[in-house]
Amino acid sequence: ELDIFKKDLVSFIRMYEFLSQIVNYEDEDLEKLWAFIKHLIPNLKTYETKEPIDVSLVELTHYKLHKQKANDIPLVGEGELSGIEGGGAVARDPEKELMSEIVSEMNDLFEGELTDDDMLNYARTIRDKMVENSKVMQQVSNNSKEQAMLGGFKVAFDDAIISSLDVHQNMAKQVLSEHKVREGLADIVYGLIMKNISLND
Repeated sequence: ELDIFKKDLVSFIRMYEFLSQIVNYEDEDLEKLWAFIKHLIPNLKTYETKEPIDVSLVELTHYKLHKQKANDIPLVGEGELSGIEGGGAVARDPEKELMSEIVSEMNDLFEGELTDDDMLNYARTIRDKMVENSKVMQQVSNNSKEQAMLGGFKVAFDDAIISSLDVHQNMAKQVLSEHKVREGLADIVYGLIMKNISLND
């Protein structure tokens, strides 16, 4: 359509230029139209439309981060900063976070219908039994985890499991029969001892 329109304009220009040599139109608007169309025609261009590039198969393989310009912000001024009202942030409770972490780890280890209290109480029981052994506590305090585990820790751990059979029979049986559960619980108890955080009822 643009090509046809452009041809009509070209025809008008040629016809006007030819006839204006013969006839004096004395029409200022017609002269302006001729000048406008003459300068318009070179700007009427057609473009070939291509299919959009398919980027569905493009895969990002890597990227690089560039450090931007760093600016120092001087903290100067007078007066006091006003507090933010209505803030919803809540202070983190290390004890609750630890209990939540222990429950999550023990859920991965033990089978059966066990409540959070069951698992926390069992961890406390074993931990307390271990703490009573001063020799083991000395080994834990003065050695790496790997070294402490090779000392009296395992013996004291087994004793604590066996002594808890009456109260925590289901969990104790799983610890004694499953190597994965045994090692996992040992890590949990070791962590409790090292963090020295009391899990109060």
